[in-house]
Amino acid sequence: MPTREILRQKLLDTPLFAEKIWKLSPEPWALTEAQLRDLKRIGAACLSYHRALERLYVRSFTNKKILRNREVYAPWVAEYLDRYKPAGLVAHGRHRAVKHQCPVVLRPDLLITEQGFTMTELDSVPGGVGLTAYLNEVYAEDFPSVIGANSMPDRFMASLARLTPKDKFPLVAIVVSDEAATYRPEFEWLGEKLRHDWMSKFIAGQIEYKPRPWLIARMPGFAHHADSLALGLNHQHGLPQKEADEPAADAEKIANGQKLVGADGGFNCITCHAVGEQEATAVFEAPAINFAESAERLRKGYYHRWVLAPTRIDPDTKMPKYADPEGVTQLSEPYEGKGPDQFEAIRQYIKSVK
Repeated sequence: MPTREILRQKLLDTPLFAEKIWKLSPEPWALTEAQLRDLKRIGAACLSYHRALERLYVRSFTNKKILRNREVYAPWVAEYLDRYKPAGLVAHGRHRAVKHQCPVVLRPDLLITEQGFTMTELDSVPGGVGLTAYLNEVYAEDFPSVIGANSMPDRFMASLARLTPKDKFPLVAIVVSDEAATYRPEFEWLGEKLRHDWMSKFIAGQIEYKPRPWLIARMPGFAHHADSLALGLNHQHGLPQKEADEPAADAEKIANGQKLVGADGGFNCITCHAVGEQEATAVFEAPAINFAESAERLRKGYYHRWVLAPTRIDPDTKMPKYADPEGVTQLSEPYEGKGPDQFEAIRQYIKSVK
């Protein structure tokens, strides 16, 4: 079970909801089988409600009767729902291209009472998707039975992609208004990894080596759009084009890092990772990227999140998790077994490898 300090590091040091104060629970909220069944029924009811509301709205503004066997009309429904909306928004909502569409996210606000769940509000905006996905991943690391552990971002993307079935790889833009600014951090979290300068060269086809040479496929180059694509991906996740300058390399950390990647008193990273011209010693199931090619690719923040808990980022990775929920590794030296300090020493060493 994670300690309060570890939860603070994971939940508070990476704020995904601006200007909010959280109470931290050492474990996720437990649901009974009956409550899980109720939630599924509530979800189905919310979808049925939205479909009925959409049908009522269409029949209202087209002046069609709302009952098959009775002459009942309800023009006031459309008048009420469209009140104070700009004309362009009303026209968009009535366009045949969006006819019968339902929101991709339905988010009921529920309270648990002695009589069961009580709904206080029903939202149809995706605010909370990123936050919930992050909480799922944080707790699923120690509680694998968490519902939707690592699947919410993929399902969110899939639901958006279904809106454009002809596009195999649709471009999704998430626009957060000033009014909804508190949701911005969680959507910035929905992706980050590669440095702009390396990514731009990679997209342009200017990286001479293959980061994963064991893969047969090769990504084509897009030289004319590489820099703007790389910059757009950075900005999409709220990241700067250039990483902040770091102080001069620490010789002691580099030496400790070199020892930590080895087999004698280290994590034996060299089993799967090559180091420059030195090949990996015994790749068994999954080859890994050469350390000499890692420093220019990865951002510092992403690197530390990755090595602390690899499966939180890629559930199918073969990379072992070396730190326990307290952030302590099995190696007592150096740095008294403090994982973040040991992993930073490894990063410093990787930066020095040519």
